[in-house]
Amino acid sequence: MNLFNNLVGINNNFKSKRLICAWHLQRNFASKFASVSKQNQELYEKILNLPFVTMKEKFDETIKELKKPNVLNQTQLQYLDSKIQIKSQWAKCLIKEHFAVGVSTTSRIESMHHILAEKLNSNSRLSEVLSVFKEIEKSQISKFKEEFSRHKKKLNNQLTQSQLTQKLSEIYTPYALKKLEQKFSKCLSYTFEQKDKDKWLRI
Repeated sequence: MNLFNNLVGINNNFKSKRLICAWHLQRNFASKFASVSKQNQELYEKILNLPFVTMKEKFDETIKELKKPNVLNQTQLQYLDSKIQIKSQWAKCLIKEHFAVGVSTTSRIESMHHILAEKLNSNSRLSEVLSVFKEIEKSQISKFKEEFSRHKKKLNNQLTQSQLTQKLSEIYTPYALKKLEQKFSKCLSYTFEQKDKDKWLRI
């Protein structure tokens, strides 16, 4: 029975967490808080970015700013409060401690569903189902490679523009800098946030 519980996710170690798609929530924010953009474009952009903020302090600061007098109307404040009550399901600064392989939207799943609905029906043969799954796998691998390429390009730009690289380029040769490039990229990619007095979280 314990083995069965583990397999189906009843065991506490295998519990899944229900999350809300950040992209859909961002779309709702864009609609609900559209009036803010006319008064304060910078604050409006902060609202749209709320689901993706990784630092809790920054998240809390934006919420505090939104709750200042005359920033939001009563309807908007009620909507904001309703979302804050379930922020543990969508705020990246709160869900980052849970293993989600970096996924915060349903776009990948919806993309797969679209392909399945387009190419399969109740009369599809098993061989056709297998063929479609292979097509989905091929498409996803291609997308991952493209994302990794963009990520690497972004890191290279960060390395080139960072003060650390510029300072070391005055001392070391291009060959030495190239050899240390991987270590530099890791240093520039990490941010630490203090959770408790003696506990830090790498993000």
